[in-house]
Amino acid sequence: MDNFEIKRQELANAEKLFDLPVTIYHDLMQVQKELKGQEHIYTIYVEQKVLLLIFILSVVNQLRRN
Repeated sequence: MDNFEIKRQELANAEKLFDLPVTIYHDLMQVQKELKGQEHIYTIYVEQKVLLLIFILSVVNQLRRN
């Protein structure tokens, strides 16, 4: 996604250079927004998975001690 942002910025700079109105890419902005939301959800998923594994390991360790 960073490549698209770099290209968008390059195009905006070229439009400014030639005194053209800067094009707004609504679809790109929408996709970027959705991806950020999905990244947030995925981060929460990974954190939850790690915590679950830690919990399972602690329960297994407790059971082994008894």
